[in-house]
Amino acid sequence: MTLLTSVTVRFTRLFPKEFASSVNLIRFYSDDPPYIRIDRCPGREQIGFGFSGEKDYYDRTDLPCPAVRYKKETPEIKALHEKEKGDWHKLTLEEKKKLYRSSFRLTFAEIEAPTGRYKSYFGWAMVWYAVALWLYMLFYWCKNRGLTRPSLYYENRQAQLQRLIAMKYEPVHGLSSKWDYEKDDWK
Repeated sequence: MTLLTSVTVRFTRLFPKEFASSVNLIRFYSDDPPYIRIDRCPGREQIGFGFSGEKDYYDRTDLPCPAVRYKKETPEIKALHEKEKGDWHKLTLEEKKKLYRSSFRLTFAEIEAPTGRYKSYFGWAMVWYAVALWLYMLFYWCKNRGLTRPSLYYENRQAQLQRLIAMKYEPVHGLSSKWDYEKDDWK
């Protein structure tokens, strides 16, 4: 299974077809891929040089003439191409649209239309900004909450020190060995 097929399968499971245009995933639901190589998709007529001489189809505004046609040759399209060689005034509007769509996937207006991707980029940026803000607040709270513990206030630490001295804690080498019990002061 190729990557495009696996992405297609994954997205078609997540989003039903009727919502495809609203979430901007319509390209995953189209029957034909937007990028076509003639060696992988035989049956398409080569009509030009294309981009860098490769026989492929890709919608580009800087190079509007692809090397191959978008759709495969069918008898109906062949008949339209024969009719196209004659007078164009005899073609109906529907036939002209079919001819265009057989050669190109998108019009210039469709290629240059805004996709709305900036909304998803902005949305993900805001999500990560919110995550970073919450992490900052968590670390700030974890770092500074120790200062609000009663046992870390200066008065409470002095009271704890006095209790340790009164209990004669480590009288040989420790804290009590440095305290003079007769004068009630440090040695």
